[in-house]
Amino acid sequence: MDCPLIKTLFSKKIIHFWFYSFLTLISVSQVSAFQTDTTKIRQIVDSLFLLAEDNQWPEVLRIAQNTLSHAKDNYSYGPQDQSLMHSFAGDASLELGDFPASKKHYKLSRQILLDAGLSAIPAMARVLNKIGNYHLTNKDYEAALTHLEQALDVHLGQVKSDNLELSHIYNNLGIAYLNLGDFHQGLNYQQESLRIRSALLRGPHKLLAQSYQNLAQCYQDAGQITEAINAYDRSLGYYLDLGYTSGMVVADLYLNLGTAYYDLGGDDGLTSAIEFFKRALLHYKQEKNPIRSGIAVAYNNLANSYLQMGRTNEAFRFYELALQLRQEQYGQVHPDVAQSLYNMGQYHYLFLEMNERAVEYFTRCLEALNYQRYSENALSRVNSYPILLFALYYQAAAQFSIYRETLAQEWLEKASESFIQVDELLDFLRFRYEGLGSKYNLVANGHQMYDIAISVALEQRKVTGEQKYLHHALRYCEKSKGILLLDALQKSKAENFGDVPKEYLMEIERLERGLAELERSRYLVSENENYNSVEMDSLDRLIFTHQQKFEKRIQELGSTHPRYFNMRYAQPIPSVAKLQHDLLDHDHTLVEYFLGDTVLQIFVVNDDNLEAISIGLSLDFFEQLDTFNFSVRGFRSVGSNEIHKNIESYVRSARVLYQYLISPIKSLLRDHLIIVPDGKLGFVAFDALLSKPVEDLTAFKDHPYLLRNHQISYNYSASLLAEMRDNKQSKNLKSYLGFAPVFSDDDRKGLSPLLYNKEEVTIASETFGGKVFTDEAATKSNFVDYQNNYQIIHLATHGKVNVSQEDYSFLAFTQETTHNSDENILYVREIYNLPIEAKLIILSACETGDGKLFEGEGVASIARGFSYAGAQSLLATRWPINDKTTSVIVSDLLSNLKEGLRKDEALHRAT
Repeated sequence: MDCPLIKTLFSKKIIHFWFYSFLTLISVSQVSAFQTDTTKIRQIVDSLFLLAEDNQWPEVLRIAQNTLSHAKDNYSYGPQDQSLMHSFAGDASLELGDFPASKKHYKLSRQILLDAGLSAIPAMARVLNKIGNYHLTNKDYEAALTHLEQALDVHLGQVKSDNLELSHIYNNLGIAYLNLGDFHQGLNYQQESLRIRSALLRGPHKLLAQSYQNLAQCYQDAGQITEAINAYDRSLGYYLDLGYTSGMVVADLYLNLGTAYYDLGGDDGLTSAIEFFKRALLHYKQEKNPIRSGIAVAYNNLANSYLQMGRTNEAFRFYELALQLRQEQYGQVHPDVAQSLYNMGQYHYLFLEMNERAVEYFTRCLEALNYQRYSENALSRVNSYPILLFALYYQAAAQFSIYRETLAQEWLEKASESFIQVDELLDFLRFRYEGLGSKYNLVANGHQMYDIAISVALEQRKVTGEQKYLHHALRYCEKSKGILLLDALQKSKAENFGDVPKEYLMEIERLERGLAELERSRYLVSENENYNSVEMDSLDRLIFTHQQKFEKRIQELGSTHPRYFNMRYAQPIPSVAKLQHDLLDHDHTLVEYFLGDTVLQIFVVNDDNLEAISIGLSLDFFEQLDTFNFSVRGFRSVGSNEIHKNIESYVRSARVLYQYLISPIKSLLRDHLIIVPDGKLGFVAFDALLSKPVEDLTAFKDHPYLLRNHQISYNYSASLLAEMRDNKQSKNLKSYLGFAPVFSDDDRKGLSPLLYNKEEVTIASETFGGKVFTDEAATKSNFVDYQNNYQIIHLATHGKVNVSQEDYSFLAFTQETTHNSDENILYVREIYNLPIEAKLIILSACETGDGKLFEGEGVASIARGFSYAGAQSLLATRWPINDKTTSVIVSDLLSNLKEGLRKDEALHRAT
């Protein structure tokens, strides 16, 4: 069976920190009679610090234990000093692999401070950070996160300025979030940790080297491989400058560099990866006490590399060696053991096609992750969410493959049950991740996993004849798309019905708006090639602080107002009955697509029936899909000698796509179509598909467009359609608001004058009444101030897509002379936080429906920004347009709306 997602999980070495600041760590007795004792303690701590820096952990442990055993008999010391000795003993025990002893010492270190009433001093923050670090080392990331967040609260409550202690807490929080799968939050904390260290440390320093290494891992998980390699190289440079040419530190770095080159891909990437893994392995083995955990990681990663090169026998041998070492070191329940079992399962499934053997390994992997499906708080006990997600997915895929081989229905049922668990875990992680990057990654993974889940559900329907499985398939399809947009609408609903005091919501809104403004400022600074690095650093710090305040406030609301929290993150998938009875008139058909790697699933919903059709896809389909999008979207830029060829390409691809996308369901379609595209289908103008062959290529008025037979509208998902329909706007909205900015020939952003936009909004206002802003009055500030009072908002202006930074695509307004040169630009990032209540937004501007495609989420366009903000429906463009033609179409559209026609019918008649 073809598998839509091949993910090889890598082991990377996470770098932890031991660091002591004597000016704040050492307590000095307030009683002068104990001055001699204080001096003695200081001497002991000084020696322990030097020994710890030199990694002489047995000696650190001996001195700390001796001090704890004999200090009371020979000299006096306070609770902070006693706590500190236990902290040193805990550090040494942890480094020596005696985890029970380490845990005991850290616990005593904390308890001594608690008993002395010192729960809110910097020393307590350090102890909590060390306990968090202990849990990181044991890969219990949930427990680590709990203690590290406590450490941060205590520290920030006592220390108001940046210091290295704060950077260590941020670093460890970054490690925890990264390993919980939230690389976006991990990256935020690592960047802030590095910022503090860079400001306080000069020249090559071990802490800076370690910071760059951890930062690189966040970049790597975010898919920014070049940035990761650059950060690893910078870390290596620091280590070499500091004299590190061998040992575990360099071995760890070589290991991580290898994983980055593996992710870079290609023959050169794999070759470099293997070289780095071998270097790491050599250094681990040359240690006085060989580092078994590092050796196991190197074996695991060599196996992954050999597997990609087709050297399967070598791969299997190294997988076995890694698994054996990890089980000897950690036992049966540990994320490293789980990772080895996962890789063995993937090896048997993908490369040997030994599916039952693969299922055995995946089952053992779940056990090693401490995943107990039916126990209380089962997911909270798991020690690695990313491994759990992929293990469940591949287990389900292997079970489905066994069913296809044997037709034994029990395996189909097992696959179905596994996908139910995948679905539950995806929902669980949606609640956990606040960072947009992490959410996009989760949605993309989910989209690919739902591919097989849909096939399983449809097969169950075929085998059993039960309609409920068809409903399950449609539900999976719905859960694969538009999730972040749905979250935005749910947030609005939660604010209205979540029983949260108004002042709380106002604070959250203030934080969101403040964050958007800071990010906008940072973007504008970054656009200047000669930007001030000090200003950029300041903005980065403010953004980080703002993000943490916002996310902490949301977490607090989760505890104090669970109804709000649950509504904010609920995913209300409408039932088929609701779709049929509440959303679809008899003449409407909802057509929802799921675009897999090899199969196109089409769901057709009418008010009285539901059908699903599966279409096998060839390479030709994807080629024609790209050809269609290129020929239509790039038509205006085609040279005169290429026009005929471009038209031929359009006609051929439009006909082929019609045969794939429409012909199989033609008999089920009614007059009005609501199309929910998927993946690259989001770029397709279905209206322009051709239902019949074309004889005269240039007779465009006579072409048999799909639009001739159907009135067509689009949505991101049926769930969003339901939420938008249910989204009740204010009853007191005025009729119409129009904007027609003026642009000069020398506009700095290359925005040429628009000749017909003023006429366009003037005619519209004559039809509907309302208010218009034209010329110098059509400013961004007027739009922001007035937009939430009108049913129809009409923007006849310029739009620009930013494919590389989708949140900074923009709409342009008239430049206000009293403001700087960018105050006329409304970025998508700003649109998100506008309280849009309009029933219709008309974006009479170029490219407002175009943008970057996010798998599972759709095209991140300007129009999508308005949907995110709450607009009920939108009219947008997919490519550059002529403002005269647009003026005529929009005028006819609004006239038709005035006559009482529905929006899709009004547009159909206008075109």
